Amino acid sequence: IDVGLGEATELANGISRGLPFAIFASGSLYDTAAPTTALCVAANATFRVAKDFEGQTIAVPVLTSLSSMAVKAWLVQNGAQLARVSFIEIPLGAMAAAIQRGTVAAAHIGEPFLSAAGTTVHRLGSPYDAVAKKFVISDWFATRPWLSANSATVKRLTELIYDTARWANSHHDESAPILAKYTKIDVDVIRKMRRVSYATSFQPQLIQPVLDAAQTYGGLTRHVEASELIALPKPS
Repeated sequence: IDVGLGEATELANGISRGLPFAIFASGSLYDTAAPTTALCVAANATFRVAKDFEGQTIAVPVLTSLSSMAVKAWLVQNGAQLARVSFIEIPLGAMAAAIQRGTVAAAHIGEPFLSAAGTTVHRLGSPYDAVAKKFVISDWFATRPWLSANSATVKRLTELIYDTARWANSHHDESAPILAKYTKIDVDVIRKMRRVSYATSFQPQLIQPVLDAAQTYGGLTRHVEASELIALPKPS
């Protein structure tokens, strides 16, 4: 493939290992006013504060990722001893069931699986708030050689990404059946859930909070500036 959609921590780790990744456009956004993820526990669980998770296991989609770093930041900022909490990888679609079985004490669940879980889980907190009140969740990237050799294609693709973002941000009724088709979640659930917003322009300052959280909580081995990851298409 030529182009991917990834998260800044993953890309920074690749760059640190000599891979020529570079971000050329922004994807989805996190905004504290409209969170689409939550740290969830069973509806009848007794966990109420961060320290309650000491000696427990929490599920995240990927162990070294924005999701796991956010949960760690939330735990520390709310008074838990991080060394006493364990983490395990579980796919988003299986998290609610894992909580109900007692396999894990909590999980960081995102939409549409968060709404699909309904009242079987209790939303305890918003870990992404521990990273920043607003930041870029996902980034469009490619390799620097490919970006340099395909500048016209990159420019056109970037325009299409942001055109699609504008459409998606304002056409939830039309996009709901598309999301239902690929997630197999009932379209009525999707119509009622909170939707993520997509960036319609590039804001490099919204990448740095992800990198800073990753360095603080073990996701990166060194400090990485967002500028190291960026290669924007040149104007015509």
